[in-house]
Amino acid sequence: MSKDKSMDENNAISISSEAAYSRVMSLIGQKKKSRSFMTLLINKMEQYRQSKKYGWSRSWNKENLVTFQSYKLKIAEDEELLSMAKEVLNVQFAEMPADAKTFYQDMISDRKKLMGYVFVQDSIYKGEQFESITISLGRINNKQFRDRLDIILDCPIDKDASSDLIRIRVYIDPYRANDSAPLYTAASEDVHASSQNLFALATAFTWVWKDDQSRIWSHWVQNYIDYFGKRMWDLKKSYFYSGESTQRNICNSDYFIV
Repeated sequence: MSKDKSMDENNAISISSEAAYSRVMSLIGQKKKSRSFMTLLINKMEQYRQSKKYGWSRSWNKENLVTFQSYKLKIAEDEELLSMAKEVLNVQFAEMPADAKTFYQDMISDRKKLMGYVFVQDSIYKGEQFESITISLGRINNKQFRDRLDIILDCPIDKDASSDLIRIRVYIDPYRANDSAPLYTAASEDVHASSQNLFALATAFTWVWKDDQSRIWSHWVQNYIDYFGKRMWDLKKSYFYSGESTQRNICNSDYFIV
């Protein structure tokens, strides 16, 4: 039997087919390779999943950033956050096309299938440093695929502290077999009160949930993926919990949870 070069540690890993993807997944599952090779395998696997829109994989929550906290939403318990997210879309992005609006309204209302996470990140966007929080919603579409909707709230970093919320980004991406681009993307720096309120609630959860194992999302593959890890920079003042030495930044909002 000929040797599969895509599986050879001395050759570049290439995943260009479902067969190669399955072989790489099998190797990863064995957990028997060196750390460096496991890192290479898992990151190549993630790139392939991203290109196919398998699971939660999308480019915008993986590139030029590090996710240092991940939390699971409990759809039945997090009605307030979901309602706030919907209000941000209705108000902050009121001009979005009708097909994108119909999609997000349908998905957020589909509580039996709806899933969600909160990702806390350090990021570089257009050459500037930010700390950000992502409200990430999705649902299963055709078994291995996911419909996706992300609202990302960005705060610039000034020296060793974060500043006020200045930008909201949205990515609306229902799974479509023949279209790799999101249905709708937009960024707004005209920060409405609805976005400030969502930001205040979501950031508060990073302090409330920091020790709640039912909320913390983790998986062993995170140890090998380059967009998960420790903070990119050490802040003395942050909106997000990141250690006992971090002073909590207060949100510019009438809505606040202690």
